[in-house]
Order: sequence, then C-alpha cells, then structure tokens
Amino acid sequence: RLEDDMPLWFAGQALIAERKLDLAQALYEYYTAHYPKIVVAWNDLGDVYRDRGDLAAARRCYEQALVIRPGNPRAKEALGRL
Repeated sequence: RLEDDMPLWFAGQALIAERKLDLAQALYEYYTAHYPKIVVAWNDLGDVYRDRGDLAAARRCYEQALVIRPGNPRAKEALGRL
C-alpha cells in the first residue's frame, strides 16, 4: 500500500483527461478500496461511472462522498445532475 494517495489521484486525473475510462475506473476502484475516506476519489469514480453511462454506480459513489463529508458541494451538484 502506498503511504500517500496522491500518485493515484494524479494518475486517475491523467486517465480521465485522456478519456481512458476503463483504466480510470479500475484505478479509482482500487483507490477507493484502499483509501475509503478520500472524498475526491469517490467523486472522481462517480464521474467515471457517469461518463461510462452507469448512473446507478455513479449515484452510489456520490452518496458515499456525502457520507464521508456531508454537504460536499461536488457530490451534491453531481447528484442533482443525474
């Protein structure tokens, strides 16, 4: 396990930017499993699921982000758009 989650976040952001959503999904699934309290990871995984058309999975991710940080604006906004 990495001491710091930032390399995962940077890699995930690069994969999303390159629209390599299958790889981004795999990375963020690993990320959220190993760092379950990192809100940005849940939001990003939700975005990946949304962009891949899996709205139910996206909703679960955004809801998990709100469990970790109630009132999280990014998750609230994303849920409002689903």
